[in-house]
Amino acid sequence: MYETPVTSSDDDPCAPPFDVDDGTSTTSYETSTTDYGYSPGLPSGPSPHLLDGDHWEGEVAVEGAPEHGMSASDLAGSSVGLAVALGHQFGPVRLAGEYSFAKVSGQRDLYTDDLGGTWWDGWQDVSGESSRLGASARVRGILGMGGDASGFGGNLAVYGEVGAGRETIHWDGGAELHRDDVAVGAGFEMAFGNHHLGGLDLGARLLIAPAATPATVPACSGICMQTTDDQGHDVAVLMHAGILFGG
Repeated sequence: MYETPVTSSDDDPCAPPFDVDDGTSTTSYETSTTDYGYSPGLPSGPSPHLLDGDHWEGEVAVEGAPEHGMSASDLAGSSVGLAVALGHQFGPVRLAGEYSFAKVSGQRDLYTDDLGGTWWDGWQDVSGESSRLGASARVRGILGMGGDASGFGGNLAVYGEVGAGRETIHWDGGAELHRDDVAVGAGFEMAFGNHHLGGLDLGARLLIAPAATPATVPACSGICMQTTDDQGHDVAVLMHAGILFGG
């Protein structure tokens, strides 16, 4: 007696279901459903906050004071230079060490005694180089973040910061100014990446220091209304644009 063998659907996944009757037995064929589709892995979600959390961070920035944006005794002027920072982020707080170097230029008014009074008689230009070593604490507030299927994400944040430092100005002509200062600032940041940080920092800070004495600034080339003591404070308004990096 000839019998038709029982065949598994695994032998022919494309075979349709049917019955074979050879007169003595019936063999049933069934097909199996196999999923040959491909499901690529989907992003697990938006990238983590790059301006928050635990990571190291560095920054290189162009920094300067606009015209009449800084003062030293009776001098008012401007500056432009580079600033670097290196620190660590703990949650929303970044602690960093800072160093900056800048070219400084300033002016002071000159006067003359004539006709029984004191009259303005032009100005004296001065210049020099400044450096500052300090530390700061920056507190960030995340405004938003984004991500897409490629894994690219971005973060926006505003921040406030406080710091302290030691400033030195070497004036052309030999005078030197050494003084401590405190800094307060605010700004806006935009960062990109997933595992490594890269971004932009735009901000401003106010440096407040004891007023310079006449002995620590260039000598007046004429009649000047210089301060005679160190009472009061000198102020500098610094603007900066920087590049953030880290991971």
